[in-house]
Parts: sequence; C-alpha cells; structure tokens
Amino acid sequence: MSIPTKRLDALDPTFSPERDHEVAAMRDGVTNKLRIEQILALLQTSDIPDAAVTLAKMAAEARDASNHTFDDTTAQLGETDVRGAIVEAYKRSRLTPGTASVNNLDDGVLPITPAMGRYITLEDHGAADFVIEGFGDDCPVGWTFTLVIPRTIGDTGGANNSLGNYVQFVHSTSGAGLDHEKIKQMDGTTVYRGYRAYPNATDAFGSAAALFEELTYQHLGSGRWALREVPSDLVGENANGEYERTSLGAQSAAKEITGLGPVTTSESGGFRLASETIDTGSWASGFLTRPKVSGSCGRSDGDDISFLMKTNGAVSATSSGGWNIWRLSSRSSTNFYIALSAQGRWKPLV
Repeated sequence: MSIPTKRLDALDPTFSPERDHEVAAMRDGVTNKLRIEQILALLQTSDIPDAAVTLAKMAAEARDASNHTFDDTTAQLGETDVRGAIVEAYKRSRLTPGTASVNNLDDGVLPITPAMGRYITLEDHGAADFVIEGFGDDCPVGWTFTLVIPRTIGDTGGANNSLGNYVQFVHSTSGAGLDHEKIKQMDGTTVYRGYRAYPNATDAFGSAAALFEELTYQHLGSGRWALREVPSDLVGENANGEYERTSLGAQSAAKEITGLGPVTTSESGGFRLASETIDTGSWASGFLTRPKVSGSCGRSDGDDISFLMKTNGAVSATSSGGWNIWRLSSRSSTNFYIALSAQGRWKPLV
C-alpha cells in the first residue's frame, strides 16, 4: 500500500505561527523534524557575533568614510548603543563614494554616471540660483539615485523669512530631461510642474526651517529621468505653535492662546475681553503671503459657547493678528481660549 504524500509548497500557510511549529530538516542524508524554537536556539549560539558590536563597528566605518555628507555629532558610540549603531549602519548602507559638484557647471544637464554611486550631493554652487534640466544618459535604464541638496549649498542672505537661493529642476514634456509627473497638478487640464528646492529657507524667526532636500530619480532611458521620491513632510513646534510643511510648498500652522478672561467689558449689546485686541503673536513658521485663517474660542472646560470676532487687520504672512472674544452675557471666568489655524504656502509652486 502506497503512503499518500503532499508537496510542501502545496500546503496552506499557517495564520498563527508559534515556536512549537515543526519543519523538515536534513543532515547527512537523514531527514528529521526541527521545531522553530530549536532554530531560534541555534541562532543564539556564541559563534554568531553580537549585533550591537557589529553595528558599532559599522558605525565607526561610517564616521571614517571620506565621502559621506552626514554630520556626526556623536563623539563615541558605545557597543551597547544599539539604536545609535543601527542609525549609523543605515546611513553607511546608503553611502557610496562620489559627489557631483556644480561649482563650475553652467545651468543645464548635470551628467550622472554609475561611478558616482547612488547617493550624490550637490556642492559649492554658491549664492546664485541654479537650474537643472536633466542628468544625461550615461546610466543604464532603471538606474536610481538620490540627489541631496544641503543647506550649505548657498547663502540665503536678506531679511528673515527670505526663501533665499534655490535649485530648480525643470520638467520636460518629451525627449530627454526630467519627468516630474509625480508632482503634476490638475488645473482643468494636466499642468506639469517643475520642482524648486530652497534648502536654506528660514522661518519667521530667521531659523533654518526648510526641508532637508533629497530627490530620488530613475532613468527611463535616452536621458529621460522620472522623479520617484520627494522629501518627507516637515513638522515643527515652537513657542508660537505648530507647523507642517510639505516638499511641494504647502504649509499649515496652528496655535492656541489660553488663560483669557474675564469677558465682562460691555460692547454692542454683549461683552468682550477687557483688552480690545488680543495680540496672538507670530505664526510658528512664516508663509509666503497672508494665509487663509480660521478660528474658534470657548472655555477650556467645554461648558461654554463663545463667538470669536476679529478686531483688526493685522493677520499677515508672519503674524497671527489681533483677536477678541465676544459673547452675549458676561462671564468672570479666566479659562477662555482662542484657537487659530492657517493654510498657505511656504514656497511657490513652479
């Protein structure tokens, strides 16, 4: 009588893997069962290097690499600092020798070759604006690389909140060049946009608040490159509230003024705060132009309904303006709040 058999790849996968599951294992021609917990025990033997030690060594190699562009503020990385070692090891895994310098290049095509590696930094282009129209056709089809635009690439100069100098990537609709379909905008018809990087843009207080610009491109062949990845959103917080920036230029900001009251000053058949105008200060990060603003007010214990009325026109690209709370009846409480949110842009859409 034959024994029924079934191929391993014909079995259904388990939906609840456990340590006591068993698999087939062969050694010296003899097949036995092996439990998952036995496999895990084998992986914990002393002949396998300690992960933290290995990662720390990789981190040391990363610090010694002459061509990487990351700032290393850690004087020494302990062998037990697994998290730091993992971060450094990840950086090391992305680093390849070679940087592309635009110091002596005119606007136009920045020739990229496989020898430059997959992580390329623009350097030393100075204070002038710079336009890139393509990357050439020296790389094979499918080649992907990340272009880094550091904040040190140019001096922004000017007043606070100046976007400073930029590196612009120009979209081309056909032929060789940069394909920015990833960031296309629909305005009734398809309008393709380029991308403009302001790596040294400042916020409303003169602090660097731009995204760390990294753009990933893939060669489609014949010198045409597609934009595959743009920088992640930047989220920040300071004494003036919170803000969020996207790489394509949109920005939102929010803030809350608390501890207001009492609402006892008579005005227009109702009552308001004693001060005619409450100066709410600045946005956490400045906008290009006056943003669209919405607001609400009330009591922090949630048991009161109030009406928010704007009392002057001081809202601007940097200031959240002057506001006041007004209600039908007086209230001596001092736990009123004003909450404001704004939507706008921190850089132009080109």
